Amino acid sequence: MAKTIEKLVGERDKKRQIHEAINKILKLEEDEIRNIGEYHKIFTKLEQARFMAGSRGGSILEHLTDDDLLYIIGIFKQSLPLVNRNIERMEGEVASLSELGGQQIAIQSRMSRNSEEISTKEEQLGAPALEEPGFWDFYKADKAPGIFKSLILAIFSSPESIEAAREKCSAYQQDVETRKGLEVGIQLLRSDNEKQQTRFKSNESEINQKAHIPKALDDLKAQKDSMEENVTVLEEQARSFTSTEQREGIKKVIAKEPREDEDLQFNMDI
Repeated sequence: MAKTIEKLVGERDKKRQIHEAINKILKLEEDEIRNIGEYHKIFTKLEQARFMAGSRGGSILEHLTDDDLLYIIGIFKQSLPLVNRNIERMEGEVASLSELGGQQIAIQSRMSRNSEEISTKEEQLGAPALEEPGFWDFYKADKAPGIFKSLILAIFSSPESIEAAREKCSAYQQDVETRKGLEVGIQLLRSDNEKQQTRFKSNESEINQKAHIPKALDDLKAQKDSMEENVTVLEEQARSFTSTEQREGIKKVIAKEPREDEDLQFNMDI
């Protein structure tokens, strides 16, 4: 039959250690770790004992039995893997935050280069365009004139003027093509900047959504360490006043209890 810790533990120092460990666990009752796995059962049991101690008087150890203590230890061990899985998931999210930060820097750098190149191309486009050659210049610049055109050119134009016309028309055509290339280049760069801006905003939104995770991760690690440290104290003390058969019996009780959907809990945002 289960007995209270107060009656089972005679040494004052051992009672003090158990009492301190319980109080430290109860300090986590408002923290996130309570909501992971079956840990809420630990806090519920300890809160009930604390309430009884407050309403009826006496120590909390007068309202906790050896079976209660073993139950708390068992529940802690049962749900610990789920805590670790949450920590691993959050560590992955923190790593992805770092990657997103690197992407943001790269995106900003790319957009800055694009903007500088756009400015350079616009400056080039702003330079005066070459004057369009007249009809006679284009006429003389024909590199494959027929017999009739060749005859006219031979009568009315010198070889020097024909060559000058060809150079003028060639320079003009090159200027036109260069300007078209600049305009296309500017359009492509602006289009790329729009895509990069969309990526930047998407990353920024994701970063904002996950901004709380690094602190939540640190908090959860600290909560886990505190739980682990203090449950270890309880386990060490419990060995002195519980039997192997009793401990195995509590394990079987815990194993038969319904459990929360761990996959659902694992996928919940912390």
